[in-house]
Amino acid sequence: MKLKDVLKNIDLIEARGDIEVDITNITSDSRNIKIGGLFFAINGYTVDGTKYISYAVENGAVAVVIENTTDLSSLKIPENTTIIIVKNIRYCLA
Repeated sequence: MKLKDVLKNIDLIEARGDIEVDITNITSDSRNIKIGGLFFAINGYTVDGTKYISYAVENGAVAVVIENTTDLSSLKIPENTTIIIVKNIRYCLA
């Protein structure tokens, strides 16, 4: 499924990169990402999901979803990775 189709009903703030990329799996656990994955970098109560973005990309994530409160300049996201910025990441994942 194309990323643009996955995002169809999501209230996103901004998309940076290719939204025509194929998505094969969706998860918020970087250990479960497979090639073509969409990774939701959720800031939890004890764990900051943005710390696992590079691991998710290494495991095959082609796109990453972050909240608009995330400091994008502090993240090391490869240029070929699509970044989706949303207001409420938990709501979007649901």
